[in-house]
Amino acid sequence: MKKNFWKISLLLGAGVALCAVALIKKPQFYSLSPELSKVITEADSLEINDGLTAIKQDGIWCSRDDDCYPLNNDLTDKFIRELSHSALNALPYNKEIEGENSIILHSRNGEELKLLYDNDEGQTDEIIALQGDNGFELKGRFLIPAQPYQWFIQPLLPFDNEDIEEIYGAEPQDFDFKTLDFYQAVNQSDFDEWDKKDIRIVLKNGVVIAMELFNLGHSYWVKIDMSTTVMPSLSAEEYVKNNGFLYEGWYFELPQPVGSRLWKYNQSLAESSKSSSLE
Repeated sequence: MKKNFWKISLLLGAGVALCAVALIKKPQFYSLSPELSKVITEADSLEINDGLTAIKQDGIWCSRDDDCYPLNNDLTDKFIRELSHSALNALPYNKEIEGENSIILHSRNGEELKLLYDNDEGQTDEIIALQGDNGFELKGRFLIPAQPYQWFIQPLLPFDNEDIEEIYGAEPQDFDFKTLDFYQAVNQSDFDEWDKKDIRIVLKNGVVIAMELFNLGHSYWVKIDMSTTVMPSLSAEEYVKNNGFLYEGWYFELPQPVGSRLWKYNQSLAESSKSSSLE
């Protein structure tokens, strides 16, 4: 009877020891998942494909190399939230690391996380996160712009052509708000020696958009000033008041096809005026 008792005691003791070892030796990713999520939540810098560095300044995501012009903060914050949520259920990843695109995330505590992914038309459902010697597989629906400029709020002016009341310096069919994207922004003027053209647009709600178009070779930049008519709508006043900082003092690089189309109209107009004056 005593022998059986000791056998049972030994077996129970061994079982407890194995459980203790199992708890001590539990896979590291289980304990790191919450910490991984915290690192992501505290992100204050994103190096995106060596093409754009997003930094968080005064609570606003902006582009470090574009004089801290604001990014699309709704898009950036949503990406961070989805990434942080996915990290809570991270799985260990021990396979060969793949991913054509990368983002290096830095937290405000100095921690670094490398994210590798394949971008399929601006989104992916899998990201491999590397933190030191640890690899993690994050699953979710991540919206990640395919091009650096798409991290900005696009298009440059959030209106429709149907909103136009009057336009000067461009034909309505040559001007399209929806294709007016920009590549980068600077808040200093280096365009004194460039050729310049003006476009003025009055919207039906009373917003007035004054555009200075600059051209040198195949490069096109634009400066935008906003005001209102004498008797604008309340929505026009609110828009100019709340969004003026996105334009005032900034210069935006336009895609060559967009800038060229607007410039050609102005050029043909100038040549037409010159011909008329010679007759």
